[in-house]
Amino acid sequence: MIVASLVLILVAVVLLVLGLAGGSSLLLIISIAASLLAAVALVVGARQAAAARATADPARTGQR
Repeated sequence: MIVASLVLILVAVVLLVLGLAGGSSLLLIISIAASLLAAVALVVGARQAAAARATADPARTGQR
């Protein structure tokens, strides 16, 4: 999910540049939507990674 977030950020930047260069409001709106999706994907990916670390190493959480 973290890689997907990076791809979505790249897409958002490209759409932002195209929207600003061409004066297209639609591209700007899609850029904002892609940024929001990237944020969601980043949060989900971070939570999945944290959960995987917690189950892989129970000693870090104080459990044995």
